[in-house]
Amino acid sequence: MNSLAKILLAGAVSVLLGGCDLELNLGGSGTARLEDQTRYGEPSSATLNAETSVALGATLPLSVACVGCEEEPWNVVVEDPYILQLHQQDGTHLEVTGKHVGQTRLVLDSGAEVLETNVEVKAIASSHIRFYPWEPGLGLPQELWSGGIAIFPETNLWVGGCHLDESGNPLRGFGAKPWEIIGSTTVSGTIMLYDHADFGIYRSPDVPHHVDRIRLGEDVETEIQTVHYDEADSLEVYVGRSLFEVDGGTLVAAEGERVESEAFAPIHGIVRTADGRYIAGSGQHTLELIHAETGDSLLTEENGEELERILESGRAGLLRDNLPKGVDIPARAIYGELSILFNLHFPSELPDEQPLTP
Repeated sequence: MNSLAKILLAGAVSVLLGGCDLELNLGGSGTARLEDQTRYGEPSSATLNAETSVALGATLPLSVACVGCEEEPWNVVVEDPYILQLHQQDGTHLEVTGKHVGQTRLVLDSGAEVLETNVEVKAIASSHIRFYPWEPGLGLPQELWSGGIAIFPETNLWVGGCHLDESGNPLRGFGAKPWEIIGSTTVSGTIMLYDHADFGIYRSPDVPHHVDRIRLGEDVETEIQTVHYDEADSLEVYVGRSLFEVDGGTLVAAEGERVESEAFAPIHGIVRTADGRYIAGSGQHTLELIHAETGDSLLTEENGEELERILESGRAGLLRDNLPKGVDIPARAIYGELSILFNLHFPSELPDEQPLTP
């Protein structure tokens, strides 16, 4: 993997939610942390805070991570097992389930050191299902498919469920509500959830115009239709700031628009149906971005195998770092027979020292 690929991929693990981490300093022997092993669709901190909220009915897998110290079994005590049930423990790994609404204390004792957190089991006020047409954590705003989403046949699409409390804060844990797919024909897609997660991959069937209703519990449902490759009707372009920044990008939805950007910014091809739905999947083509006059590619090459896979799966590319600055570059994005023309502009670099004006 080249240096560019390493730098860009490293950013995927750097986006974490803030908070007061539950970390115990063990002096010369190192530190111990209590970590949530649930896999979420949204970026989240694995290290638990001193206050932890768990969804009613959800299971929370935990582990003690020891940095610079010897791992050893911890004795686990739940002060009120009516609220929080300990039902599995193996050395430094344990699982608890929120059984009833309330607050209790979870205490881990190694004989020499103690880790503890206040756990509040909360009723679920609302839930939602989210799709991630590109790799989860990469910079695509959900608004791009707010008008609906479709999917090419036999295509993988990341899907995740999230539960919120009355204040709109996410609740930890998985399995509080069951998943279900109801198909419109005799076949249907499938959801393959990760272990310890309400997050996984939806695989569309090979039947165009099939509709799947994806349900999370009894009160949350969304629909997705499988469409044929030739139903791709229009192309738009989303010019991001970086692979890992969702906000701040620019949507090019009409010919002739002008976009300011910078080196290695991601270019994402948005393919829509005739009624405006976003189509998930790379389909039968890759995204090209060329200089409209010379035909030269404006995208980087030799990105490394893993980064190239990520870019291809997202109908995406990265802008080259040697494009001229201070001028408009006529750029044409191409996906199969679809294309859109726009002007790309790299701002001029200012000199290190600016002369004083009288």
